[in-house]
Amino acid sequence: ILKSCGLQKASAAAMNLLIDIGYFPIHVNLDLMKLNIPTEYSEEILLAADEVLSLQPDPDK
Repeated sequence: ILKSCGLQKASAAAMNLLIDIGYFPIHVNLDLMKLNIPTEYSEEILLAADEVLSLQPDPDK
């Protein structure tokens, strides 16, 4: 496929092609995808994280 598109047979070329055709977003983190780590969280999880962060003192103050 890469050769027929006039691209080098390299992982970077394959990645750029997948980004160019819209399969991956431009800032995709392949490690997160490979490890199946979620990047979107429920509102409940986000609120709990905000609560934990609000309990910690601000190191800049």
